Amino acid sequence: MKQGALLSKNGQWWFGLFAGFTALLILAILLLVWNGDVSVDNNEFLSRVFPVYRLAAIIFIYIWLLGWNLYGWISYHINYKYVFGFKHHHSEVWKVNKLVIIFSIK
Repeated sequence: MKQGALLSKNGQWWFGLFAGFTALLILAILLLVWNGDVSVDNNEFLSRVFPVYRLAAIIFIYIWLLGWNLYGWISYHINYKYVFGFKHHHSEVWKVNKLVIIFSIK
């Protein structure tokens, strides 16, 4: 790994692979919803299963937004650790995004 690089080449490859899978999964879900194939109102199975997976979806969305929020704080050079009073906070943007991408795929 070069000096100043966030990820090694191997880490970048895996991150890109999982990010691509996540993008394809989200695109497939959006296309199914747009075509009307997935409708909670018309499908009895989805009306029973949707509330179960809704919690997982909210958690994934929260972690995605946390990663983007962290990216914004870091890109504008705001010391969020000092602002929020974190003593031992070692989160980095790529770690948060890697975590949510892996959880989204599995």
